[in-house]
Parts: sequence; C-alpha cells; structure tokens
Amino acid sequence: MLPLAIYFYFLANLNQRRNPTLLAGTWDFASVLLGLLGFLTLGSLLVLSLFDSLWRAVLFGGNFGRIQAAWSAGPWISVAILGVYLLVVCLLVPRMLLRRRKVTEIYNVDPRLVEELLFKACETLGLRSRKVLGGIEFEASQEEGLSSIGWHHEVAMVQVVQFPVLCHATLRWKADGGPVRMEIERTLGTLLAERPPVPNASAGWFTTAAVTSLLVCMAWIGFLLFLRFKSR
Repeated sequence: MLPLAIYFYFLANLNQRRNPTLLAGTWDFASVLLGLLGFLTLGSLLVLSLFDSLWRAVLFGGNFGRIQAAWSAGPWISVAILGVYLLVVCLLVPRMLLRRRKVTEIYNVDPRLVEELLFKACETLGLRSRKVLGGIEFEASQEEGLSSIGWHHEVAMVQVVQFPVLCHATLRWKADGGPVRMEIERTLGTLLAERPPVPNASAGWFTTAAVTSLLVCMAWIGFLLFLRFKSR
C-alpha cells in the first residue's frame, strides 16, 4: 500500500499546481508501475498459489515457517513459476512503454479548451490544421517557410480524449508525431501556462486516497507487530 499512497500523493500534487502539467506517456506509465509495485510483488505469490496448495495455505494464513516449508517442498517448481511470472511482466512492461510513447497526459486543465488551444498553437507555428475523423490533423510543408526549423513535409494527427471530472486530457498521437508533435506540445505548454487555474476537486480526492492508503499501511504494520509480540 505504501507505493500506492506515494502515487496518489504524486497525482494530488499534479492536480493542485497553479498551471497545467504536460507529462509524457512513458513517464506517466512508469509512475503507475511504481504505484502498483506492491500489487505486482504480491502477484508472484498469487501465481504460486494457483499451482501449489502449500502456497495457498501461505497466502490465506501463512507465517514465515509455512513460507520456509512451502519453499523447501518444491524449490525448483517455485523458481520456475516465479521465472515465468517475471518473464511475462518483463515482456509486457517494455511493450506498454513503447505504446505510451504516442501519448501525452495533461493534468489540471479544462479539457474542453485543449482542442481550441491546439488550433491556436498551429496558428502560432504557421501549420495547417483541420478536424478529421478520429482527431485533428496538422501539416507542415516546405512551401510555408518551415524548412528553416528542419521541417520539409510533415503530417501528424492527434486525438484528444477528455476527462472533465478529473480536469484531465489525453493526447493520443498517430505514430509518434515527429518534430511537428514536439513543436506543437512546446507551444501548447506555453499557451496553457497563460491560462488561469481551473477549479479542480480531484486534488482533494487523490490527497484523501493517499492518506487513506498510508493509514491502511500503518494499521496493517501495527497489526503485524501486535501479533509478533503476542506470540512471544
């Protein structure tokens, strides 16, 4: 629960800043992984319990003695199961990180304004923009004098996913967006910094979730210490 409490506090901090925050999808997913670290660790025990009744006894009422007994009963089987579990996790995490490269998260923003500011960013950069099925398309061509910053003929498309309740928006880019995406997001960040802060209740929600998770963690540690001293 402790990593989860830290993750909730991180979200609360993002949602109570004065200005919106743009966060790359890879970093956002990395923070989610850190928040779920405890559950991923517990998942190894759950996987073991699916294949071995001794580990099921450990899961639903075990102690260190039972863990030792379960491990001694079939160490190679346990190592093989844990190895497969770690392999699956290690294969899925890089795959998800690659997919998240196409995503940018915007925290603490009025999501209804994001599309409008994207068009404004395009006007500032001298890009062509238009709404198409599935999002907004941007185009930069050499004829428009943009070759001076390294653009020849670049096309990018983005889909804006809105979460009004959380004051959050997600930009899903087709492919990686290339240099057009970098310039648009840089300009978008400047435009967002000029906007007044929005009323955002989610900061309080995440703070409450962080404190609750921390209290549950401390209560559980206290309970384990109580059982430890009681058994002496």
